[in-house]
Amino acid sequence: MLIVAAVCALVWLSTLFDMLHDRDATLALAERQHDNVARALAEQGARALQATDLILQQAALLDPDAPGTRYPNAAVSELLRRDMQGVPQLRNLFLFDPARGLHLSSAPGDVGNMDLSDRSYYRQQREHPDLGLFVSEPFISRVTGDPTFVLSRRLPGQGFRGVVGAAVDVGYIRGFYQAIDLGAGSIIELLRRDGITLVSREDTVIHPSGAQWLPALQQLGAEEASHMSLQLPQLGAARISLRRVPGFPAVVAVGRSEHEILGVWRNKAWKNAGRTFVITDRKSTRLNSSHITI
Repeated sequence: MLIVAAVCALVWLSTLFDMLHDRDATLALAERQHDNVARALAEQGARALQATDLILQQAALLDPDAPGTRYPNAAVSELLRRDMQGVPQLRNLFLFDPARGLHLSSAPGDVGNMDLSDRSYYRQQREHPDLGLFVSEPFISRVTGDPTFVLSRRLPGQGFRGVVGAAVDVGYIRGFYQAIDLGAGSIIELLRRDGITLVSREDTVIHPSGAQWLPALQQLGAEEASHMSLQLPQLGAARISLRRVPGFPAVVAVGRSEHEILGVWRNKAWKNAGRTFVITDRKSTRLNSSHITI
């Protein structure tokens, strides 16, 4: 009987070892996939943001009150529209300074004079002269009614002369993310460096707080990339890969719930357990029969 028990135990230990090894391999494969997708999206995001920033800097030179500028307002609006061509992620390009009554926009004229001085990108640029490029939190556009976020810079000159801003089409970026199929229970998000979600592949609700991503960003620290286990309200326990967007205050998050990742592995594990039970049961029966015969 001891021999029977020892043989069965060895078979079960071997099966358990193989199952745990397969589990670790499945999670590692998912992490590599997430890392690769996050890397590609971070590089794509850097190119898109760099193109937007170049347009911002060109648009800032169109300030009609700047020394040496002779563009009439109507011409500036047309030039702004021309600068946006070929950049599908942009919805609006504008110059804004309420002190000078300046609001020139690529948007239609009947919506081009809204007060934007309460927006964070305007306040931040006004209060911080050396801010440089600023990425706002997402909000609902007063021009289109759609979710957007704005990249902004101060207009050049002495003192504060207003801002140049570019409104990003969140829907366009979301559509790009939705074309990537990681399976059920997955997530792709573009985060601001404080954890606020700028674009979510699945969630269309604007979240003013980045609290759920703060633990992940703290684990990322000063690194360019990292992967980790994280508890998320929408996924539960999940494997997440983070990668910084080179040169910009943004991070790409890609991941999937562990439950979904391990779905195929669980099915295989149950089959292996059933097969092992049959094998050990037969061995036990045969060994017991041999013992009785002897």
